[in-house]
Amino acid sequence: MDSLSFGQNNSTTNCPSCNIQKNDKLHGYVCDCKIYGVQQMQLRRLKTDTPREKKDAKYYEKRKRNNMAAKKSREAKRRRDNEMALKLFLLEKENMLLKFRLSTVSEELEIIKRTIVFYNTNQVIWTNNALPPFQKK
Repeated sequence: MDSLSFGQNNSTTNCPSCNIQKNDKLHGYVCDCKIYGVQQMQLRRLKTDTPREKKDAKYYEKRKRNNMAAKKSREAKRRRDNEMALKLFLLEKENMLLKFRLSTVSEELEIIKRTIVFYNTNQVIWTNNALPPFQKK
């Protein structure tokens, strides 16, 4: 029968870009495609509970190792985040100090420029008269 017949659920349509069912929960595929830009598709395994009869010492040892690895990974991420926050703080502080230093050096440069302009405009007067005190030979 035709797939567009009445009474049939059409919720399992295929994605036009990757041809995977958009919400295929049975196999764990989730399509993340966009109309114009295709992103990577998440391939995940379905979560299933392990039956009680398969939970032996080996299973519990694996779970213990996995929990320790997850804890170690979370601690490493927390440590990296803290280091990054500290580095950000120090760089912002250094940036602020550099901006202040730049403004003071810019002010000093303006004073020096004005002094040079003043000296150059008054040089004609000094050559006709006596030399200024800082130019005495």
